Amino acid sequence: MSVPMSVSCVKHGVTVALWMSLLGGTPLIAQTLLKEPTRGAMPLTTVRSDVRPASTTMPADLGGRAGQVWRSYDLRPYTEQISGVEHPERAVVEWVLRETGRDLWFYEPVGVLTASKQQLRVYHTPEVQHVVARMVKQLVDSHGRPYVFRMHLVTVNSPGWRSTAMSMMRPVPMQTPGVDAWLISKENAALLRASLSKRIDYREHNPPNLVIANGQTQAISRRQPRSYVRSVDVTRGLGPAAVQSSQIDEGFDLLLTPLVSSDERVIDAVIECRIDQIEKLVAVPVQVPTPAGIPQRVDIQVPQLVTWRLKERFRWPADQVLLLTCGVVATPQPASSGFIKIPNPFGPSAGRADALLFIEFQGRPSDALTNTAAAPTSPTSTRGRY
Repeated sequence: MSVPMSVSCVKHGVTVALWMSLLGGTPLIAQTLLKEPTRGAMPLTTVRSDVRPASTTMPADLGGRAGQVWRSYDLRPYTEQISGVEHPERAVVEWVLRETGRDLWFYEPVGVLTASKQQLRVYHTPEVQHVVARMVKQLVDSHGRPYVFRMHLVTVNSPGWRSTAMSMMRPVPMQTPGVDAWLISKENAALLRASLSKRIDYREHNPPNLVIANGQTQAISRRQPRSYVRSVDVTRGLGPAAVQSSQIDEGFDLLLTPLVSSDERVIDAVIECRIDQIEKLVAVPVQVPTPAGIPQRVDIQVPQLVTWRLKERFRWPADQVLLLTCGVVATPQPASSGFIKIPNPFGPSAGRADALLFIEFQGRPSDALTNTAAAPTSPTSTRGRY
């Protein structure tokens, strides 16, 4: 996977600004002084004496032929209100990159984007500065206010629920193949979950309600290790074969990065989900020698993995529920034991199910507590850039 980088060098007080954009992660913004190569590093290629070195000086205008200008944005009203996050300013950079597109910062015209907890410094054209200013204003004006999102992750063995529910849902265009998304009213979402809960193949995986500072990322992870015999180390004539074990963490990771509008009527969110599962372990017999000269059979195991990924940006009205499904995939966690025997997805042959994720905006924490107390006890647009 290629990693876009932008490097600026000045002869004295050399500073390197490195922007890294990794799929499924937060960009890293670091500043460090150039140092001598560490011992053990790869040897440098010999430089030809007849090749003139590149200039180490930077033009005063950074090559601003497209009318680029420097601007600084005060982030303190936002970053100082967020606790428990080591680098809250990174969320600002990520939202700017989502809104402008990442390629814009790594090709002509020259652009610079760097942040600290105190300020965001930007060098680009006035048109790009306008987009940056609008995004920064939305975050700063929110003062990092926390919001509550209610998550419902449920699975059913059959996708047939769509036949009766389709009339109450409005489809949303998707970029990820195999993934479907709909908008549904909060009342109809409660009715749909109540209807699904009557099925014998229904399971609710109960992710907790998330309290997220506006613009920041919150993660849910449910994983458990599963061991298997990966290989066998054969030392001929010196003793018995040594079995080599390994393990794979099965389960799911869910990341939600919401940005609530200033009037709290529109949700703009990036949703990432990953499920990893061993569908089955394929046994392979291996004959290994023994000190007695009699071959011994050892079964090693080759995992057959099932994995699916989702990373999309959505925008939807706050009074609606976003419903996502990736179709019939590996179930995200093992079934609990009960009166009805359900196949264990982490057993020798893992199960599959249609996984449904309901995402519901609950407002501010005080509003969410009021809504929960008043609720009855009975069950109740994508964007092209990431």
